[in-house]
Amino acid sequence: MSDNIHNNGKVQGQLDFDEKDLFGARILLVDDNKMNILIAKKFLTKWNAIVDCCENGLEALELATSNKYHLILMDLEMPGIDGFEATKQIRKVNKTIPVIALTASDCNEIKRMMNDCKMSDCISKPFKGEELYMILKSYLR
Repeated sequence: MSDNIHNNGKVQGQLDFDEKDLFGARILLVDDNKMNILIAKKFLTKWNAIVDCCENGLEALELATSNKYHLILMDLEMPGIDGFEATKQIRKVNKTIPVIALTASDCNEIKRMMNDCKMSDCISKPFKGEELYMILKSYLR
C-alpha cells in the first residue's frame, strides 16, 4: 500500500465531504430556480455556512445592502434584474465582497460581461460540491 494512503482509503491531505468547513461564513445565495437553491444550500449548510437565499436580483440588492455577507453566489439569468445588473448595483455600495456567478453557460463565454460588472469568479451549473467548495475557500480566507 502507498505511503500516502491511510487505512480508511483516503489520500493523505484529501478532505472528506464531512470534513469541509466554512466556519460560519455568511453567504447570500441568489437563484430563481428552487432546486438550485436547495442543492447549493444543502452543501453550504453542511459546510457550516450561514445562508440567506433569495430568488431575484432586486431581493439580492436589498439583502446585500442591508446585511453583512462574506460572499455572494449570484445566478446570472433571472427575471427582472439579472445577476449582472444586481452585481453592478451591489458594487456601488460594496466594492470588495466576492460575487461568484452561477451560470449554465461556459464561464469563458461570459468573462467580458463578468468583468464589466466586476464579478469575482464563476462556477458553471450543474456544479460539483468539491468545485464549489474550492472556489468558496479561495475567497473566504
